[in-house]
Amino acid sequence: MMPYDLANRWLEEEWGFGADGRVFGVPLLSLVDVPLAVAELERLLARGARMVHLLAGPVLDAAGAGRSPGDPYFDPSGRASASRGGIRNTCRPARPPPPSAA
Repeated sequence: MMPYDLANRWLEEEWGFGADGRVFGVPLLSLVDVPLAVAELERLLARGARMVHLLAGPVLDAAGAGRSPGDPYFDPSGRASASRGGIRNTCRPARPPPPSAA
């Protein structure tokens, strides 16, 4: 289980994903591990999530290399969302780069 999964389960238990029609908890989704992201997205959709929160900016792998969230590598997560009628994505700005050591 990833830390985001735990946060999403807490959010669901404490606030829900909008079943009351007023408060829409927005779960977090990490694209670092695509199969885990797809599994978590499927779980969230089955539990009634209407949107997910993604970090804006590159998705870093273990080596520190980044890919755009729009890279075809992440298409399985988009297909999982589309197959269930779609889901809205929200995002926030990524952290600014560290100051250069020039």
